[in-house]
Amino acid sequence: MKVILDTNVFVSGIFWEGNFCSQIIEKWKNKEFDLVSSVDILDELVRTLKYFRIQIPENMIEEWRNLIIENSVIVEPTINLNVIKMI
Repeated sequence: MKVILDTNVFVSGIFWEGNFCSQIIEKWKNKEFDLVSSVDILDELVRTLKYFRIQIPENMIEEWRNLIIENSVIVEPTINLNVIKMI
C-alpha cells in the first residue's frame, strides 16, 4: 500500500506519542506501507517544524527530513491542484 502523509500527521505524530498519528508513523517506520512524498511536502514539514510553538533542535528537524527522504518514494507532481479555496 502506498500512502501520502501530510505535514499535520507528522507534526502530531512527532510531538505527541501514543496518538493515532504517531501510530501511523510507527507503521511507516516498520515498513507496513510505502510512504510517497514530494519536495514540496518536505519543505512544508521543515518550515512548520522550524517555526512550531514547541521548538526542537535543527539537527532533529534534519534527521526527520533525511529519514523521510531515505525511506519513501519521492515524486515530482506534474499537476498542481488547487482544491482548497482560501477565504
